[in-house]
Amino acid sequence: MRNGKRATLVLTTTLLIIALLAMCLLLRFLFNGRYKKSNLPAAYEIIYSDMFSSNKGGMITIDDQGGIIGSKPLDDLQDAFKYSYEDGVFVAGGHRHNTHLIVGKNSESKLVHLLSDSNYSGVMSIEPHNGGIAAVMNGNDSPEHDSYLNLLVVEDSHGKVLEKRVLKIYTEDQVSTDEDMFIVGHELTLSSNRYQGKIIRYNFSTKNIDENVTDDNLLYNQTVLWGGRLLAVGTDLNGSPKQIDVFDANTLGRVASMRVESNFQSLLSVGERPWIISSTQACQISDGSYDIDHSECLDIPVIKDTQYVAQAIASRDKALILVRDKTMSEAKGIKTIGSILAIDTKTGDSVITPVRIPSSKSADSILFLPYSSR
Repeated sequence: MRNGKRATLVLTTTLLIIALLAMCLLLRFLFNGRYKKSNLPAAYEIIYSDMFSSNKGGMITIDDQGGIIGSKPLDDLQDAFKYSYEDGVFVAGGHRHNTHLIVGKNSESKLVHLLSDSNYSGVMSIEPHNGGIAAVMNGNDSPEHDSYLNLLVVEDSHGKVLEKRVLKIYTEDQVSTDEDMFIVGHELTLSSNRYQGKIIRYNFSTKNIDENVTDDNLLYNQTVLWGGRLLAVGTDLNGSPKQIDVFDANTLGRVASMRVESNFQSLLSVGERPWIISSTQACQISDGSYDIDHSECLDIPVIKDTQYVAQAIASRDKALILVRDKTMSEAKGIKTIGSILAIDTKTGDSVITPVRIPSSKSADSILFLPYSSR
């Protein structure tokens, strides 16, 4: 009889402990797993995706205080960190998966597969072009060519393939005009493990290709056009920026080269002028001398050693910078992954907007664009 009472007591205690644990989990979900949605005007769209999974992507709308207004899934978007934002149209994709996001001027979005096949690899660079897409797709080592190969793809607004051509380059970035597409990266010689900076120009009409292979141990990873000049950021083999090379856009000949400081973060074009973003300033590049015009530098909120620039785009006269924290913070069902720094190049004013996403969402790859209701 005593054994029966003892067993009943043990069972009751066990059930009580289980009930308390369940209540704790419920309270944690209610108070930490939920967040209050904002009713303020929309400011930015935040695009998130997972590095390894293709069913964890989505887009979140936030206000200028970082409050979450709403969200929607973007199934099949994976590791989207390559991007371009031109004339209010945003495109993004990644190396691993051939699903790419297009967001139009009214913030409506759609997912597309280049070459109409999701089984191909992703992109090294991508841009909107004449209602369609111009991109360089990921490739592979080719012992036959003794190099790494990529695939140039141009499609119209209906997905019709206008160009598909193998390129001998490891692509990092691209920029286009109506007539030409400029591709920057490096050429890798497999047999000697030789890395050289490389620039390619492709003409959309004639389909001609011109190229320039430059220095050893140089990798180009960012580029902008400025009039008849192409500017490209050159890094060492560790990815540390060391120079900006200036090329004649017609001949691809290098006409100038400028060193960059250790606190260099990004190169972008704002108001048809090239700007350098460092960890403390935004500075224009001077005409003729191709050097920093210190009289035009704007002080900006300091980008700390615990942060890094993940994205830089221009909207009208503003430079918009996504600054990610190396260590994210989390509270009440949301995680803060960094901030958007909006720099008005006309007034010098800067505005910081925290970037937050629900704790359940992947922060492997984060991109953003200005919200548009047009």
